Amino acid sequence: MLRWQWTLALVVMLAASLSVTACGGGDDDDDGGDDDDTMTDDDTTDDDTTDDDTTDDDTTDDDTTDDDDTTDDDTTDDDTTDDDTDDDEVFLIDFEDYAVGDLGAPWDVLVSGASTHEVAALVKDGSGKALFQDGGVAEQIDGYALVEYQFPDIDEDCTISFDVKPVDNNADWGFRVLQNYEDLALTESQLVIEDGAVKAFDATTFTTTDCAASVAGADWTNVALVFDFAGGTYSVEIDGTPTDCEDFAMIYADGTPLGFVQFIDWSDQGYVGDFQIDNILGEDTTPATLFSVDFESYSVGPLTTPWFTSYGGGGTADIVSLVAGDGAGKVLEIDGVDTTPADYVLSTYQFTDVSDDLDISFDVMLVDSNADFGFRTYQNYLGYPAPETQIEVENETLSAQDFTGAVLVECGDLLSGAWHNVKVHHDFAGGTYSVLIDETATDCTDIGMYWGDGTPFGYIQVIDWGDVDLGGDVWFDNFLGVIP
Repeated sequence: MLRWQWTLALVVMLAASLSVTACGGGDDDDDGGDDDDTMTDDDTTDDDTTDDDTTDDDTTDDDTTDDDDTTDDDTTDDDTTDDDTDDDEVFLIDFEDYAVGDLGAPWDVLVSGASTHEVAALVKDGSGKALFQDGGVAEQIDGYALVEYQFPDIDEDCTISFDVKPVDNNADWGFRVLQNYEDLALTESQLVIEDGAVKAFDATTFTTTDCAASVAGADWTNVALVFDFAGGTYSVEIDGTPTDCEDFAMIYADGTPLGFVQFIDWSDQGYVGDFQIDNILGEDTTPATLFSVDFESYSVGPLTTPWFTSYGGGGTADIVSLVAGDGAGKVLEIDGVDTTPADYVLSTYQFTDVSDDLDISFDVMLVDSNADFGFRTYQNYLGYPAPETQIEVENETLSAQDFTGAVLVECGDLLSGAWHNVKVHHDFAGGTYSVLIDETATDCTDIGMYWGDGTPFGYIQVIDWGDVDLGGDVWFDNFLGVIP
């Protein structure tokens, strides 16, 4: 059922009555429109405590006085525009400011035998400088080299990656990421590369497994270890593609932060060969929470600010307390009335504008088996909501509107009497969205948004449709918006 036409006019009326700052907080005009301390700027949660903008790194950001970018010329950096507002980079080593010759500080170097690590200028293999590892001679069992770099502690999900290009395709070497236990480096993950084949150590089985991936060849290859910090696992990706080494257990996985990387020339006889390393990068990949609404601080009764609710007929939007058996705490109850098409409920929440990929999720229970509801995401077009995505539930089936083909796509079941989690993933640049039910992908994947024109997202809305015979009670909880 396509409900877009009749509701679009209603949305326009809603937009006309919505204040731009009705929800989500105001905008401190001296911080570029992205201040987190709403309208009064009391500086209690702001990142610049005095907020005089003399040392604020987010005003014009010309990269000349910014303390984290003093040498950043943006030519070799991985973020070409470098606006410094949402860069998750923890460390980057591209060796451009290193002196040519033996690798020294800030690295610790432990070498025995003929193996060496040197910084050298690239000639045919690219531009700039890179780290060269010379594996020495195959017959020397006690010949090895281990170089270690300590980075700022990371205790969240992260990705640690590097570019590699063997000089010899049969080069053998290793790579480790280690935790920082009171400045003592303890191995958490380990890769072994033999004749270009990538293998990873799984602490669950205490075995090294072939990742079915290779770094041999004429081109530079990117190797990434993706850490699920809380889960205590890591996965290996080659040139951005997952390998057979997925969700391998870390060795300790005890919550101690990661703090070191090591490149190794193994001391085993027969391990030999030269390779080069560049662009060692650590990124914090923990999703940034944009908003979180669990209704625990809301008063029981009609839903009020920071939500805006529009009614028609006898429908209601109330905060209610759950009884034993249904869950704990408070939830939003949309009580639909299905007598005439004029019976509807629209409850809208405005959040801080975001021009990025966005995951919006919520928990929902159909209290009545015939309960129906809708959910939308809106862009913020000059302070007014303009539609982007739409999902709807009828007869315990969740569907989503694909605006590219103007069709309604069935996503999957949403059975009554039980809590479910629904997630809408927005591909901002691609202009598409996907729907997941209980963390599982559905047939509603990469379907077209309404506009998809690069205007930032700014609103969500839950709906009791105004159709005859559609109504019933629905509970909502734990609305969460994150930038993945």
